Amino acid sequence: MSLTEPEAVRNLNVSGLTTSSVFLTWTEPEGESSFYRVQWTDGNVTQNDTVTQTHINISNLTPGVQYEINVTAVAGDGRTDGQSTAVSQYTKPEAVRNLNVSGLTTSSVFLTWTEPEGESSFYRVQWTDGNVTQNDTVTQTHINISNLTPGVQYEINVTAVAGDGRTDGQSTAVSQYTKPEAVRNLNVSGLTTSSVFLTWTEPEGESSFYRVQWTDGNVTQNDTVTQTHINISNLTPGVQYEINVTAVAGDGRTDGQKVRRGGLLTTQIDPNKCGGSTNNRKRIQQDKDA
Repeated sequence: MSLTEPEAVRNLNVSGLTTSSVFLTWTEPEGESSFYRVQWTDGNVTQNDTVTQTHINISNLTPGVQYEINVTAVAGDGRTDGQSTAVSQYTKPEAVRNLNVSGLTTSSVFLTWTEPEGESSFYRVQWTDGNVTQNDTVTQTHINISNLTPGVQYEINVTAVAGDGRTDGQSTAVSQYTKPEAVRNLNVSGLTTSSVFLTWTEPEGESSFYRVQWTDGNVTQNDTVTQTHINISNLTPGVQYEINVTAVAGDGRTDGQKVRRGGLLTTQIDPNKCGGSTNNRKRIQQDKDA
């Protein structure tokens, strides 16, 4: 006794997806059938399985690879097949590895990474300062993100994307501040036998605080301030000092360019102790910015 061919399964759908598996569901065909034959291939290797329920989890797949999957209803004799219903699906790519900031300026971040295991077509890079989000796509394993704001923290995500341009892997993230700009208008506005009072204008963009370093060539000291001035005290009278002021970003590690004042001489004699005469005051020599 021969059996009629079963109808095709209906509503074949990918309802779950990982880097190594595809979960399929479907609706049983009209009429009768005994079980379902599921076949999948990446174009090189073909595998199959049989199930009686209207779903299957196909596992042990390669990340980022396209699979052609066919589901066929089979009659009770185990030989009479209906028409196959097909779906094409990429597995999710793996996450990129070794994401690293390998270059940094006041307005750019240069990122490198290692390609993920398995396959992928390109990389989607997204960055945000918390207010504005931008993105770009690249095929190489590096990108230079430019036109950023100095001293600002950016959250950057890199995601491998499969060949369909839609199936994304898991994002790998890094947080990075751009370098602050240099402080402006560094000026000595007060000088005594043991102190130097400095003022400056805050840099363009953002910064969190300022690192001030001074040295007489033998001993180096430093301090941090949040305001745009500092009084450096406990200096030695008549000694030449070099002073650097650097804007620092919110992570406390990312420094801008130093601005230097060199050849600063503290006064050798306190003018208040010699009738206020300026003839006994050492000449203040100020080099140009470094």
